[in-house]
Amino acid sequence: MIRRILIAAMLASAIPLAQAQAPACFEPKQKFDARFVGNWEIAQWQVRYSIRQQGNQICLYARDASANEWFQISGLDWDGKTLAASFLLPSTKWRTESRLTLLDNNRVRDEYSHPEGRQTDVWTRRK
Repeated sequence: MIRRILIAAMLASAIPLAQAQAPACFEPKQKFDARFVGNWEIAQWQVRYSIRQQGNQICLYARDASANEWFQISGLDWDGKTLAASFLLPSTKWRTESRLTLLDNNRVRDEYSHPEGRQTDVWTRRK
């Protein structure tokens, strides 16, 4: 009985991982600011981000938590201060072109353009 429960729990925990979008990764040409690494969110939009460093690569994940949908990410670039990326939410075809700059250890400014204009949001580090 315990074995069945453990197997069911392992399978249930694997389902979200199988549905996760592969991260967008790149190798920056300049030294990456490690303060960007971590889990971030825009609480009002229920959007979650994760920036990870894996060896020489920087990887970015993004998910709309309210729709339980992963963004497709492309065009990653690092100029030594700003991280640039394009985000596409497949179900709605909503696309943004973002430029991310660190405000402090717990906040990132996201200046982005989208079909309706330009906007700025602030990502906060998730605890």
